[in-house]
Amino acid sequence: MTLPIKSSICNYCITKHGGIGAAQTKPECFNVNRARLCRNHLAKCPNFREYVDNEEVQRILALSVPEDKKKCKKSSDDDNNEENNISKR
Repeated sequence: MTLPIKSSICNYCITKHGGIGAAQTKPECFNVNRARLCRNHLAKCPNFREYVDNEEVQRILALSVPEDKKKCKKSSDDDNNEENNISKR
């Protein structure tokens, strides 16, 4: 099985399944290598929760993701452009 371009495999899944080869065969163990998608995987990964204590899980999942900041900035820029267009009328 080949992985999608720029994909990542969860380290906790690799540990649980006995190696990278075994984890590659399980679609739930890899995803596109984007911070938001990796965080979403960890949020529902039972292997992550098995190897990391609950306090650390919460701390990791609460970290900001650069993709979220870009999305907020773009949305804010879009809102400002819309306001400028309205005021020019």
